[in-house]
Amino acid sequence: MSENEYLCTKIVARRLGISPRTLENYRQRGIGPNYVRLGRTIRYRWSDIREWIEACGKAA
Repeated sequence: MSENEYLCTKIVARRLGISPRTLENYRQRGIGPNYVRLGRTIRYRWSDIREWIEACGKAA
């Protein structure tokens, strides 16, 4: 998977092992990975997801 590839919520949630609704809740609460809004569509860049995962691990 390319670091700059943009992925939809469903695919990101599946890769993280969480539900799409949980990922949406994270986004609404401002605690999830960075995302891009293209009209009504949300996309996540894989490099942003990796950075978010690493930040979560360091904070624990």
